[in-house]
Amino acid sequence: MKITQKMLRGLIIESMNKHWSIPRSWAYQALIEDAAVSVSEQFGEDMLALYEHDPEIFQGRTPLDEWEAAVENAQEDLEGSLRAGMARAIATVESKLHDGQYQLPQAREK
Repeated sequence: MKITQKMLRGLIIESMNKHWSIPRSWAYQALIEDAAVSVSEQFGEDMLALYEHDPEIFQGRTPLDEWEAAVENAQEDLEGSLRAGMARAIATVESKLHDGQYQLPQAREK
């Protein structure tokens, strides 16, 4: 059986992904964590500010302490979703890069 260049590239990529991947590296883990925390904290601050700026929309529905607890739960959910989404996006793009999907057409022909 003849191994084509595409098959070889696929085997190399598969091997690389098993042993090392950008989203699994500690530096990217820290970047992802910092970004997720930063965005979720800003989201939380903005949601809490809603209560201060427009309290009448909450009247008779949600007391401040319940709103604060709900915002905290939402922040945790957002942070986890952002972390997972960023890691997945980086892994997808990294895989496409190793697969040659970002090379110019003339470079792929070589």
